[in-house]
Amino acid sequence: MTHVDQLGQRTTAHLQRAHRQRLCAALLAALTWGQIGWGQAPPHPVVSMSSDGPVESFIDVDGLLGGSPPSPAPSSSGGPAARMAQLPAVQWLHELLHAPAAALDYTYIDEFLMADEPLVGETWPAPDGMQLGEGLRGGGLLGIPGAMQIAAQGTTQVLPTGLVFRPYLAGLKESRLASTMSYEDQDGWLFDNTLGTRVGLVRWGNADPAFPQGVQIDLEGSAQLRLDMEEDFDLRSADFRAGVPVTFGYGRHRTKLAYYHLSSHLGDEFLLKAMPTRLNYARDVIVLAHAIYMSPALRIYGETGWAFYTDVSEPWEFQFGLDYVPARGTGPAGAPFLGINALLREELDFSGTLSAQAGWAWRSHPNGRLLRVGAHYVNGASPQFSFLGRDEQLFGFGIWLDN
Repeated sequence: MTHVDQLGQRTTAHLQRAHRQRLCAALLAALTWGQIGWGQAPPHPVVSMSSDGPVESFIDVDGLLGGSPPSPAPSSSGGPAARMAQLPAVQWLHELLHAPAAALDYTYIDEFLMADEPLVGETWPAPDGMQLGEGLRGGGLLGIPGAMQIAAQGTTQVLPTGLVFRPYLAGLKESRLASTMSYEDQDGWLFDNTLGTRVGLVRWGNADPAFPQGVQIDLEGSAQLRLDMEEDFDLRSADFRAGVPVTFGYGRHRTKLAYYHLSSHLGDEFLLKAMPTRLNYARDVIVLAHAIYMSPALRIYGETGWAFYTDVSEPWEFQFGLDYVPARGTGPAGAPFLGINALLREELDFSGTLSAQAGWAWRSHPNGRLLRVGAHYVNGASPQFSFLGRDEQLFGFGIWLDN
């Protein structure tokens, strides 16, 4: 039997075990749903804890999935969950779900995680600090209390490496380095460039290289330019953005509370040639955003923005989407990425812009710089806000670089 055949059989066995895990865990969760605690998050995502005084005992289903022994939280009186945790069937279920995958002589690469360590069950390998067992609960409201707790127990880092809340891959107004060439049916070839970056100023928390947790203050700024390739690369417009995001990270949860200013301007050459009506588009916005990592590589997010100062624009905006991108260093081979983003704006009666990007990505190291090349598609309102009310459908390709 060839090495490839052996690897295929081992991978099949791993996937079959994963399917059994999900099925059995779902049945166990259904049986014990009434006993699951939904209070404050424990200091470690997969370790149950009780507050001072008597509390209702429960089976930590999240911990059971993540590899913790099936022992209940302390209870003054015991309870059905405590007795259930000691049942031979529950003990057997734990052993079945967590047969040591580390005994296999191959490295399983899950979701293009590019990990060097084998996975045990389906727990993400250290030092990510984001184990599957923590589930989607925990950390308090939006994960902020959990992040504050980590910040209080962690260290102060000036100019930390990486970001707690990463930019949206297909977000057209994010501050980064980017260049795209696109074709528009009514307008020909356009050359859009974003010249900017986003960096961390200070972090209170841990120094996890892949998924840092705690509280971090960032600084962002960019000039977002559009050049007309068919008119000697004349500058058509430029949107300028600057902001200060405060970000919170706990487990799978990432929250952003930010301020940003954006103003949009037409280029001199375009004004002289086309003589359009100039709009003094500007807004100062307070943003609340939340993202959840469904896996190390897959993130979903939503964002709400309210402008306390507007000129031409209206106060409200909404943004949501998903990102799929390698979480760890990829090496020279790289890995695929996908980003989808929708931006809705009140001045457009809550219609807006849909953007999608897909291609190949390289990451220097966990939470390091991310280089992407690929195709992109934009449909809806122009991402250059000076052209309010103009719809565009852009097909093209680009290159993007994020910190």
